[in-house]
Amino acid sequence: MILKHRMLEFLINNAHKEIRQSIIHTMCNATPAYACKLLKELKSKGIIEKNYRNTIKVINPLMLCFLLAYEKKLPKPAMFKTTNYKNVMSVLQNTIYSFTLGTAVKIRENNQPSIIYAYVLGKDMQLLEKEFTRTRRNPDMVIYPADSFKFLKQELVNNVFTATLPDLFTDFLRAGKTSEAFRLAKKYKLFRNIIQ
Repeated sequence: MILKHRMLEFLINNAHKEIRQSIIHTMCNATPAYACKLLKELKSKGIIEKNYRNTIKVINPLMLCFLLAYEKKLPKPAMFKTTNYKNVMSVLQNTIYSFTLGTAVKIRENNQPSIIYAYVLGKDMQLLEKEFTRTRRNPDMVIYPADSFKFLKQELVNNVFTATLPDLFTDFLRAGKTSEAFRLAKKYKLFRNIIQ
């Protein structure tokens, strides 16, 4: 399942490009046979098209986002109490992180978020546990552990790392926040031909 999710995420983040099939399995650490099988499945669902040069292009990124959101839920988060945003940023600068959900939206709007939602590399979670107090109620920071593949594609927005727009859309769907997902898609014209 991990390989499938990696391939779907890779395709989502390269949705408007033609990609050689050999690059897809190499970037996702999958066997050529597995990649071929998954790509045939996606082609039969009308999500991708394959042309004569053996390149793949996502033709329905919206359906691909929904497929990934349905198959891969958000990881179980760690929740923390923090003192302030500057303190959080000073600690996160020493980790591999990427803001997501409402935090990424606030950053894109050039606003300071009230609650931090972020992915952090699994091995960096120990640093957060040393610096902040875990909580179950009213957290100031919600952290999702992730593997290194999650951070291959991210954006630098206002000097902090955030999830890409397609990843952010998918995360909102995973979190059950469909209206926020479509608001984001409309604002940034994520699916130009589908959402008006």
